[in-house]
Amino acid sequence: MTPSENISESTDRQKTAVLLFSRPTHLEAVAKPLYGDQNVTLNRKIWSAFKNHTTKAVERSGLDLIQYTLQEGTSFGEKIANAVQSTFSEGYEKVILLGVDNPNLHHNTIKFVADKLADNDWVIEPSEDGGVNIFGIHKEHFNFEEFQSLPWQTEQLLNEFVDTCRAKFQNLYLLAGSPDIDAKETLEAWLLNPQNKLLGLVIKALLFKEKFASPNTGVSKASESKTVNELLRAPPQ
Repeated sequence: MTPSENISESTDRQKTAVLLFSRPTHLEAVAKPLYGDQNVTLNRKIWSAFKNHTTKAVERSGLDLIQYTLQEGTSFGEKIANAVQSTFSEGYEKVILLGVDNPNLHHNTIKFVADKLADNDWVIEPSEDGGVNIFGIHKEHFNFEEFQSLPWQTEQLLNEFVDTCRAKFQNLYLLAGSPDIDAKETLEAWLLNPQNKLLGLVIKALLFKEKFASPNTGVSKASESKTVNELLRAPPQ
């Protein structure tokens, strides 16, 4: 890569923001109670682990992080469209939109999306259930009304968006799909073979600690703490 190409890439990334669209952790735990309404603390800790994983991935990508938790609007579509529009109003030309429910998110994926936005109108990482985990968006192609009217939180989101791009002859780059976590079943299916080993260990440790939290288990606090700490030891990354 020549010096001029390096400067061009650096300048381009300075105009790109990663928009983390999520509720505050305690509200995420209420909206998506992975282990039931009674396990408030466990749900909150799991979502806190996901948010921590996501923010660290963005930080390691080197791109600006915009966290949008004060969601304005009545429908989900209006809220997410407002968040994107607000980020563009801060002077960014490109936005990479994501949530906290993608356990396989990696900082290299974020950088890859930023790079692909240089040559494509849209960049998408689908979720395995027909939704979208990552939206790479150009300001010039963002239409508030169309964006808010997409079938958000449904299995039709990806297909309808692809059809919209084709109708407008816009270039769309599709990454391989990855899971998103919206229920206990999807979380536990991911935990069977987590791509991110550290995040998997953190969540398994939380579940282990919850399992043995009852005074009737016969497991001492010292033994419990020792086992949880062992589970939290990160493998080489």
